[in-house]
Amino acid sequence: MKKFLGLLLALVVIFAVIAGFAAERFVLLAKSDVAVDSYPVPGPAPVAKMQAGERATVLSCDDLKSYPALHVRLKNGIEGYVIDGSYEFISVSIWDSSSGSPIVFFCPKY
Repeated sequence: MKKFLGLLLALVVIFAVIAGFAAERFVLLAKSDVAVDSYPVPGPAPVAKMQAGERATVLSCDDLKSYPALHVRLKNGIEGYVIDGSYEFISVSIWDSSSGSPIVFFCPKY
């Protein structure tokens, strides 16, 4: 019985390691200037602007029926919502520390 439990534990550890190396998350890459608003609706003035080539960690996606609002964290720590603009998602490993923290989200339109 102890051998069986030891083998089972070893298999679980091996599976967890393999799953961890294969895990990915999404990063938003701005293709042009992208406004980052403080709320999931367009405001009078954005809290920040992303330049083309900048990346932001996607924290969540709020489906507001007529459009998705992406909750993001910029490299300088500012959090806000991307509602409009030219951007794309890049899939990166959860171990890529240069792209922020490994947070998983679900966005039905992506």
